[in-house]
Amino acid sequence: MDRRCDSPWKAERKALRGLGAAFQLQGKNKEALKHMMRVLEIVEEHKGEMVETTDTLGVIADIYTDLGDMEQAAVYYDRYLAMLNEE
Repeated sequence: MDRRCDSPWKAERKALRGLGAAFQLQGKNKEALKHMMRVLEIVEEHKGEMVETTDTLGVIADIYTDLGDMEQAAVYYDRYLAMLNEE
């Protein structure tokens, strides 16, 4: 089975998403947020699938919630919900 990504940006996105999830599971939310913000940049830059963008926005909102930053969490939850309504 060929498991290569068809483009470098997708491979980078996938790797950063995995790192973000790993840091989040360890409770290292600032590190997780850094990686997830980069994932969001990549997806938006390359016009990734809406599902990828929506998922990333939700994860970022959850991380901000875990960090206790409800203002930023609300910003990302609003974007997340807006995208869900577009789907």
